[in-house]
Amino acid sequence: LGSFFGLEVVGLYWFAMRIIQLPMGLVSESVRQVFYKEASGMKDNPIKLRRFFIKMTGGLFVIIIIPIIVFFIWSPEIFIFVFGKEWAVAGEYAGWMFMWVGIMFINPPSISLFYILSLQKYSLFFDMLLLFLRISALFAGGLFFSSLQTIIIYSLVGLTFNVFIIFFIFNELKKRGMAVEQIE
Repeated sequence: LGSFFGLEVVGLYWFAMRIIQLPMGLVSESVRQVFYKEASGMKDNPIKLRRFFIKMTGGLFVIIIIPIIVFFIWSPEIFIFVFGKEWAVAGEYAGWMFMWVGIMFINPPSISLFYILSLQKYSLFFDMLLLFLRISALFAGGLFFSSLQTIIIYSLVGLTFNVFIIFFIFNELKKRGMAVEQIE
């Protein structure tokens, strides 16, 4: 980002990310720990684990959807009100970034289940693919788009990937539940 758009853009991006991630990180880590502890005990009961996964993921979605919408629409105004008009661009960045980080708020159950269900090889593959897509987004954005458009693309990559991970885990739990039902 810095090599294409300069240090000012990097500073605005970093500031926006810090403002977004600070409260989200605290809550997200707590949720991850609680979910991991409870879900580990359900490893051998995929039907019960799937219900718990849906309940936790759905609950997190309900908690974060309104802040995502509000922040997406009014983040520049919020940044101007709280930090001053020189931070309006950081607010524009934050609106798009909050969609991606908001979905990251929802996915701690999914991330935990990669380890509980011994799906680390998929996690590694997905992490490598995400790294490639993020680097590609930054590179393509730097060559062809503005800094805001680049951050939008980068955020949409993160958003899409996190949604994909949630559905991947849901489908894995569904398959395991159907296998158990066939045995019974």
